Amino acid sequence: MKDDFVTALDLGTSKTCALLGRKGEKNKCEIIGVGFIPTSGLRKGAVIDLRKTTTTIEKAVEKAERPRNLTAHTLFVNIGGSHIKGINCQGAVEISNKNQEILKEDVENSIKVAKASSVSTEREIIATIPQEYVVDTESEIKKPEGMFGRRLEAKIFLVTGEKNSIQNVERCISGAGFGLEDIHLGVLASAESVLTQPEKEIGAFFLDIGGGTTDTIIYLKGVIKAINILPVGGDHITNDLAIGLRVPIAESERLKKEYGCCLESLITDHKLEIPLIDSMGRVFSKTGLASLAEIIEPRMEEIFLLTKRILNRSSYSSLIGAGVVLTGGTSLLKGAKELGEKIFEMPVRIGRPRNIIGFEKSIYNPIFSTAVGLLQYGLRRREAREHIPRFPQNNPLVRFYKKVRRTFSDFF
Repeated sequence: MKDDFVTALDLGTSKTCALLGRKGEKNKCEIIGVGFIPTSGLRKGAVIDLRKTTTTIEKAVEKAERPRNLTAHTLFVNIGGSHIKGINCQGAVEISNKNQEILKEDVENSIKVAKASSVSTEREIIATIPQEYVVDTESEIKKPEGMFGRRLEAKIFLVTGEKNSIQNVERCISGAGFGLEDIHLGVLASAESVLTQPEKEIGAFFLDIGGGTTDTIIYLKGVIKAINILPVGGDHITNDLAIGLRVPIAESERLKKEYGCCLESLITDHKLEIPLIDSMGRVFSKTGLASLAEIIEPRMEEIFLLTKRILNRSSYSSLIGAGVVLTGGTSLLKGAKELGEKIFEMPVRIGRPRNIIGFEKSIYNPIFSTAVGLLQYGLRRREAREHIPRFPQNNPLVRFYKKVRRTFSDFF
């Protein structure tokens, strides 16, 4: 069964977001449903509890469905975690037809050769991203089909993940009663929703700082040059605050979101005292803004230095004309832009999802970058009409039962 809308599920370490959307005016993405809840069952982007993750998926999608009484059947879902790897591959074929015109099948064959023997049996290809083609001696060709030549070489970027990790995500989706249309890399989705084409052309270093991981992409000349995922993110800041201030995790998360600053020099009100609340909801002490920044700044600095090291180890650090683009919930910390510019020594901007209508006030936020990108990806895949779902809806009776249960719960 195929819905007349697309459902995107951003399954993150700290939050899960479900968006329902369809194609709107001027090719914008019209959002018609939003479900946003804390995640349970994942760590650093990987499933560690099947039951909790399944329940999280059910609740997030149901929350998005409820306002318009919609029923989603299949999902586009992101995948992340430190098991994700990106590799550059290349493969060449001889043009065999008599007039030596490059045909669609020649392009496809060159990509197949590039992919051959590049991935072990324990890993699965998540995305195949063409970077450029070489026709005879001419390089940096984007669309070789229709050109003439004797030899065609494809240079591609492969994104792979561990099969077991991917299958765990699939099991949770199936257990929640949904079909799976496709799995897409989370950082690719967020980059597509945030970056502009000019930024990709002149060079951009993209950072999606989530709860459990920090994902990076290097773009140059409109193509991806590298993808890296670091197992450190906003949850580490939360843990540091919990330890440093001796407060529960929930309280340290609240302090981070409401008062957190990652650059102590930006603090002007040193007299403000913030109440600290214990697990019973009782105020037991107070702290100042500077005390929070003293804990947050070193961890945020560490994240930026680790990602800067990735950029410096590449051969592209001097070619990043558009600078650094930050997104993800942790990018909302006060001072993130300023600290980033200090460490990277180049312009930094906070990236927000673009080309959306509906729920603009809430969705125009770095927290939703991945979910919006997934929705846009799903709409493109549907429109291409070449898309085949990974697996159909697992059990229609499961969704029917949940819909009936939800309907009658309104009367009690």
